[in-house]
Amino acid sequence: MKERTRLELAKGLTATTGISTKIGELMRAHVTTVVRDRFTRETDRLALQRVTLSDHGVRKGALRHHAAFVGARQQAALPQVLSEGEQTALGLAGFFTEAYLDASRAALVLDDPVSSLDHCRRAKVAQRLVEFAQDRQVVVFTHDIAFVGDLAKAAAAAQVPLAERSVERAGTGKPGVCRGRYPWKARDVPERLKGLAADLKNLRSELPTLDQDAYETRTSDWGGRLSETWERILAVEVVGQVFDFGMQEAHPRMFRLLAKITDADDTDFQASYGRCSQWARRHDKSLAVNYVPPTIDEMTAELTRVDGWFHRVRKYKNEP
Repeated sequence: MKERTRLELAKGLTATTGISTKIGELMRAHVTTVVRDRFTRETDRLALQRVTLSDHGVRKGALRHHAAFVGARQQAALPQVLSEGEQTALGLAGFFTEAYLDASRAALVLDDPVSSLDHCRRAKVAQRLVEFAQDRQVVVFTHDIAFVGDLAKAAAAAQVPLAERSVERAGTGKPGVCRGRYPWKARDVPERLKGLAADLKNLRSELPTLDQDAYETRTSDWGGRLSETWERILAVEVVGQVFDFGMQEAHPRMFRLLAKITDADDTDFQASYGRCSQWARRHDKSLAVNYVPPTIDEMTAELTRVDGWFHRVRKYKNEP
C-alpha cells in the first residue's frame, strides 16, 4: 500500500491537466484574438456574415476553435444552415487564416477550390490566391476554365508571374500527360496566336510529306482554330470590355470603345472571318465550287491580319 501510494503521488506530479490549463490561458490571451480577427477578415472577403470562431477548450496541448454563428438564438450546426457554396467558402476562410498565420511561407496546393462557389466568390478566391502567390508558390488544380481566367486576370493585375500547365489523357485514355501550356480552350488570344504561328511553321516543314487529303485536313483544322480565335477576340476585347458575362456586370465607361471601331475594322473582320469559315471543315464543300485549300503563305497573311486587328482594337480601350 505504501508503494502504491508513492506511485499514485508520482503519477499526479506528471499529470498534464495543469499544463493544458496554463497553455489554454496563454493561447487565449495571445493567440485567440489574432486568429479570430484574421478569420473574420477572411470570411468577410468571401461574403460570409455573422460567423466567428468559438473556443472549445484545450486538447493535447492545442486550443480547439470551431466556426459558429454570432449571436445565434438557436443551437444549430453550420452545415444545417449554410448552403453548399457557403460551406466551401467557410472552409476556404479557415484555410486562408491558417496559411496567413504560417510564418514558414510554405507552398499552398489546392484541388478544385471553387467547386460550388458562385462567380462573385470565385473571383474573390482568385484574388486571394494571387495575394498569397506574392511571397510563396501556389499550385491550383482545376477543370473550371472560367476560374483559370479569373486567376490569370488577377495575376496580371498584381503583376504576379503565372506558369501554365495542363494534365491530360493520352489518346489511349491513359492519364498523366503533362504539358507546359494550357489546352486550346483555356488559352487567351495572344497564346492562341502564338500557337497558330507555331502550327504554320510545323506545317511548312512537313509539307513535302503530306498528301492532298492530309494537307486539307491540317488546313481546315487550322482555319477552324483561327475562326475560334476571332470569336474569342470579339468576346474578350470588344463585347467583354463593355459587359462582363462572368460577373454579370456592365462597364458603362467602356461603351465608347464600340464607337472607335471603324468601317475599315469592320470590313477587315467580315472578310477575314469569312475566309476562316470557308477553310474550316464545318460543311461539305460544294462539288461545283471545286474547293482548293489555302496555301501556307495565304494562311500566314491571314494570321498577320488577325494579329494586327487584335492589337489595334486593343489599344482603343486606352485611348481617351
